[in-house]
Amino acid sequence: MKPDINDLSERERQVTELIAQGLKYKEIAVELGLQHETIRTYAARVRKKLGMHSRTEIAIWYVRLQY
Repeated sequence: MKPDINDLSERERQVTELIAQGLKYKEIAVELGLQHETIRTYAARVRKKLGMHSRTEIAIWYVRLQY
């Protein structure tokens, strides 16, 4: 099944967008006012839901959605 942005919660989408912008987990945490570990958890959920294995895959997928 093809990964779908609608499978993600609003917060997971925010984290995905910031990963695609190249921010590190600590930077995302500051941006969203959350703990670093919370961002790691969101990223892990995104990887699982989308069937991906890395931040790079998430970023590439998200950028391709924009075009």
